[in-house]
Amino acid sequence: MENYLYFATGAPNDSGANEEVVMIPASRLTHFEIAGTASLDLWFESGVSQETNIGDGDISPNHTRVNLVITATTHKAVMQTIASAISDGATNDGFTVIADGENSVFIHSGITACNAIEIIDAS
Repeated sequence: MENYLYFATGAPNDSGANEEVVMIPASRLTHFEIAGTASLDLWFESGVSQETNIGDGDISPNHTRVNLVITATTHKAVMQTIASAISDGATNDGFTVIADGENSVFIHSGITACNAIEIIDAS
């Protein structure tokens, strides 16, 4: 069974500027990146619905970046907890809440917010 990771910056507002809520297959996680002393990025490879046509007719895949606000210097502990949850996904219901800012539910006490969910154009 595929494990899906749930992220929410807050309540969906249908603004179209950025995603507010997203559920991404854990298998799409490519890497973690320290974005600052109190910030951690999770990068996901593109999915079929995230592809866009570019001028020369080629399909250019986009990537999703989820930025978490964390307690300073808890990067390693947060990454370890997320990695463990991903590997345990096959034994749970396949739905793992990583950061739900709307309901203040976080997989690790070091996570304080889901700051941004962005589709990054890779072209």
